[in-house]
Parts: sequence; C-alpha cells; structure tokens
Amino acid sequence: MGKMFSICFSLYLLAGALFVEAAGAPIVPPASVVSNATYAAGTNALAPGTIAAIFGTNLNNGATGVPGSFGSNGKMLTTLDGASVTFNGTISAPLFSSQHGSFDQLNVQIPYELAGATSATVVVTVGGQSSPPQNVPLGPFSPGIFTLNTLGTGQGAVLISNTGTFAAPLGTPGITSRPAVPGTDFITIYCTGLGSVTNPPGTGTPASGNPLSMTVTTPLVLIGGVPAFPSFSGLAPGFVGLYQIDVQVPPGVAVGNAIPLTVNVGGKASNTVMIAIGSGGPPFLNLNGTAPALSGSMPGGIVAGFLFGDPGTGNIPISMTGASSGGQTVYTGGGTGSGPVTCPAGGTNNWTASISAFSITVNPNIASLTNGGIVGGNFTLSLSGNACSSSTQTQTLTGMVTGTVGTASAGGQCPSDSYHQH
Repeated sequence: MGKMFSICFSLYLLAGALFVEAAGAPIVPPASVVSNATYAAGTNALAPGTIAAIFGTNLNNGATGVPGSFGSNGKMLTTLDGASVTFNGTISAPLFSSQHGSFDQLNVQIPYELAGATSATVVVTVGGQSSPPQNVPLGPFSPGIFTLNTLGTGQGAVLISNTGTFAAPLGTPGITSRPAVPGTDFITIYCTGLGSVTNPPGTGTPASGNPLSMTVTTPLVLIGGVPAFPSFSGLAPGFVGLYQIDVQVPPGVAVGNAIPLTVNVGGKASNTVMIAIGSGGPPFLNLNGTAPALSGSMPGGIVAGFLFGDPGTGNIPISMTGASSGGQTVYTGGGTGSGPVTCPAGGTNNWTASISAFSITVNPNIASLTNGGIVGGNFTLSLSGNACSSSTQTQTLTGMVTGTVGTASAGGQCPSDSYHQH
C-alpha cells in the first residue's frame, strides 16, 4: 500500500485574507453541489463520504482561504468562517475550507448518515440567515480523481507508490516527478467518492490505519485503456473522505507524457486524468563478453523513457573494467550515446546521454568467474542527457543484475529503490 503524504490537492487554496460583512442571506443555486475532485457541474449524484464543494453567494463571512480544523473529539468541525451546513435539516456536515470570491465556496464532506438515500436537501446558515433548501442527488458511487490544477483535468494526483514522486513528466514545475514504468511500478491514485468501506469511520473522522477501511466494491482502473486491478482500494489513513487506490501499471500501456487514467466503480466512471508513462522492463542493462573483459550497453528505449518519458532507440555503450574486491568483483566504467526520440510536441529529435559513476558489484570473486557460472549483484549509475531542446535531465539509478558468465547477453533487471516497487 502506498505511503501517505500530507497533500491537500484541491481541498483548499490559501490566499490573503479579506474580511467583509455578508451582504445578505446565503443562496445555493440548483446543481451547485459537486465533487471537489472534478467540479463537474450538473446533477451528478454524490456518494455519502465524498469530499464535495458547495458554490453560491453569501456562503461565509467573507474571508478567503480559511482552512477547517479538528475538535477535541478528533472530528472535523462543522462551523467555519461563520458558516454551517446541514443536510435534511438536522445532519451537520464537516467543513474542510471556506473561500470567498465572485462565487463563494464551502468544501464539505457529504455525511455518511445519508447512505441509502437518493437525494437530500442542503441548507447553508451564516450569521443567523439560512439559504432556501436545495436538492442534492445522492447515489452509492461518485468517483472523482484529484488533479494538480484542482480542476479535475490534466495531471492527476498520482504518486509512484511509497514515494513522494508524481507519475508526471520529468521536470514538471513545483513537484518531484518521473514517468511510471509498465510492468514494474505501482502507483497510488488519490480520489474520492468510491462508496462504502469496511471499518467505516464516522462523518468527519479520519480513517484508521489499523484496521484499514477498504472499499466494499473493488474499482477497475484503466491506464491508457489497459485494465489494471488494485492491490489496495480504500480510505487513506489519517484523512477524511480521501480514498487511495494502489495499482501496478500493467504491461502494454503506451509510453507518453499524457496517458489517460480513469477509475470505474459500481458502473460509474471518474473524470479522466493524465499521467506519464516511460519505457521499462528487462533488460535494463545488456552485459556482453567473458570475464574479466566485459562490455555493456543501455538500450535507447530505457534511456529515453527514464529521461524524457518518450519512446527512443539507439543505445549507450558502456566500457567496463573489472577488479577483485574481497569475495566480489567490482566493475566500473561509463559511456556516451545517442539516438532518435519522439518529442512531446511532435516530430523526432536526437537524444544524447551519458552514464557516469557506473559500478556493478557481483558475486563471486573475479578469480572464480568461469564460463557458464551464475553471477548476481547490484549496480548503480548516474544517467544524464537532453533531447527536444529540453534542459539536461539527470537520474541516479540503482538495481540488480544477474547473468551467466560467457553468454552473449546478461540482462540487468529493472531499477529498484526509487524506481521499482517490490
């Protein structure tokens, strides 16, 4: 299961505070209670537990970007910036944040107490004045994936599992990012509205980490149209209303910087978001020759995939020198290569890249290496290059290498550590 990070995504935006007096009674127009992940206008039914946004006028005391907080009972407070929200007259909704602008916005959790209902009325109260009741359609599922632009479009809030790295094009401003590798990487998708869970928390209560709250209905994830089946789907521990899906990127997904991803659950489809997919899969390194005189290469598809997130050909030849080190053999070296790559804006261009700080440590000692013998160990290297007029990209890669001495090619496995989910 993916490690959790304190990321609010579109839950609230901070800005300078501006205090004005509410001009009149609150007003919530029809079809203005929507998923906070997608902001899709209309009459889409919302599932209880969903993080939602209420748009209207006079919905607060006029402060911009006020975040919610938790009470002494561990639950999110149900009053914020002078506002409170009730459903069906008596059920209070927790408030994530309040924003003032041309349209005011309150971010709330749809109460779990509404489970099984097909609709509810919502009322916003500010300074003793209440909005006319407004109908809100409800349903068992309302999947929505959070995005970095907070609008439900573009790059998804999707991490390489167990890291703080987004599955986004390398060099994406403001975040740590790299493409995900099919058949190797697990990703964590942050979303809301996936329906009922085991070990359900109360409304406004953060989800438990032990035991976990797992979705009763398992969603299907489509990455570039290829089905992927979650290893975990449920509430993100320590958060209110936030779900996470952990899934391995399946083999066969196309490579690119904007590969579509959707979540389907209970016959309902989420918004479509984008993630970056890079080349990958064994062999990561090709090792050739007989001990101790080995040479090697890194395929251009691996180079272009990790550095640029796009398909490429060619290779980087690697010159290596082996030496005995205790009971092991240590090979060091490096190399430079180039080849064509498909640019994100279209067309092709040559990539150029180099490998430095290259080291392979294998067992056994070089004196014991014989043709037909099995060797295994680890490698580390620094890969840097550029293409398509991009700035130089640099990645430090580590992984495992296995092979048979004297064979034509010994394949190194896909990178581990920050690049491989074991």
